[in-house]
Amino acid sequence: MPEMKDNYWLEVFANFRGGMVLTDNVKEEEPFVRELEWLSPLHEEGFRRYHSFEIEGIRRGEHFEIEGDGPLWDGVAKDVITRKYLFLRAADDPAALKGDNPEISDAEKESMLKVFKMLNLDGDIETWYHEYYPVARELTYVTLLSDPLAGNLGRGYRCELVLVSFVNNRRGVMTTKEEWQSFYAEMIGKMFGPRGIPYVVFTVYFEV
Repeated sequence: MPEMKDNYWLEVFANFRGGMVLTDNVKEEEPFVRELEWLSPLHEEGFRRYHSFEIEGIRRGEHFEIEGDGPLWDGVAKDVITRKYLFLRAADDPAALKGDNPEISDAEKESMLKVFKMLNLDGDIETWYHEYYPVARELTYVTLLSDPLAGNLGRGYRCELVLVSFVNNRRGVMTTKEEWQSFYAEMIGKMFGPRGIPYVVFTVYFEV
């Protein structure tokens, strides 16, 4: 599966006034974060994007089960007060969050199923493999990074997945907030079940 593409607006707002506008949008949905330091994509680094283990403070613990470098994140932020890393996936088109992986390995399926059970979900695990694979892959990675037994993070730290949904993007796909909400209602129902979206995932609407 190809990585989701960079988004112009994420690059703009991660750098504008120290990321203040982007931080405020994230806080509307994740009110427990306090002072976000934006680590990527930064102008002074050429808007470089990072894999998780390229971020200072995150390492591959000896019990981390997924091989390879994992996702190349659209954005990364850190909150030292609440001891969180936020990994961002940005899109202006719901289609970017959908997809099948017909070649998914048994090991990856096992990792996704492990996370499905860890989060105590009631959805359909098959949709993780064949309908919403991009989101399922990111969520699996973020959740396993936070596993205290894996030793990937400093003491007390955990990770969250933030799905940044650009609304009415005149530089790309014009998706309304209502269209995004309808998409997420269906996705959440299928992936997670009636209990709703798990505590490690946040959907952020960003009007551009």
